[in-house]
Amino acid sequence: MIGVMAETPDVPSLLHYDHLIMQQVTNWASNDFDILDTEGEAVGRVITSGSLMSRMMMGSRELLIAEVDETPVLHLSDTVNFFRDTMNLAYPDGTPLAHLRQRWSFFRSRADMHLADGRMVELHGSVWDYNYQFVVDAQEIGRVNREWGGLGRVFMGHSRYHLEFAPGLTEELHATVLGGVVALDLLRKKQQQSS
Repeated sequence: MIGVMAETPDVPSLLHYDHLIMQQVTNWASNDFDILDTEGEAVGRVITSGSLMSRMMMGSRELLIAEVDETPVLHLSDTVNFFRDTMNLAYPDGTPLAHLRQRWSFFRSRADMHLADGRMVELHGSVWDYNYQFVVDAQEIGRVNREWGGLGRVFMGHSRYHLEFAPGLTEELHATVLGGVVALDLLRKKQQQSS
């Protein structure tokens, strides 16, 4: 077993769900999502921050993963570099959680993810088609599948993902999967815009 989640009242409830739906509500200048439970009720949000000029000129972005009342859960920084995109995940107090880096291999791109404690998060499946699994220490901790969000959303370029978390997952690993999905979606969007 990977770990048991502590039941403390001050822990964001977003890290307690076994299933979440992420519905993209982005426009051309942001990468926002509504985070829903399986009943379709809003339980969180992904909010793009930082200046529009910064996002347009250098591609750098700051995203906040928050409860529905906008209480911060995670912070994602898309740091500027010229060869490989790098995303850093941190808790609201700035404590590092993980980083994800795009790397190039023959004829396709891949991504590596590492936790702050040095453990590698393996991504199995088709990451760029959004049907994949997060694996740590040879155990699946989360699964992501793209879902049909409706014809209108398809025309708008909005994605919808179903996240399934392993039962009894620690808050650290739960946050890793949640933040990793947002980071990978942003990488995919940037890759589509550059081609």
